[in-house]
Amino acid sequence: MGYRSLETKIEKWKVLSSHIGRRSFASNFYGKIPTSLLMQATGHSSEQMFLRYINPVDKERILSLSTYFDKVYTERNIRNSHYNFL
Repeated sequence: MGYRSLETKIEKWKVLSSHIGRRSFASNFYGKIPTSLLMQATGHSSEQMFLRYINPVDKERILSLSTYFDKVYTERNIRNSHYNFL
């Protein structure tokens, strides 16, 4: 018996959970916020479990992405601040 893939459209809100948000938060801010604070926010009692949770296999990728978002955020704020003076 063969298997076929089935493409289904599902509303995003039906498949996202608070767990996804929690893990994304921890992964996105890893390396930017002290690990102990992230552990408190996510409820992890040991760093070993926290690191397994966020799976920082590619730490450089995570830090590069975080740096990029900081740059975009800063540039946007600088650009928007010019409008306040006009």
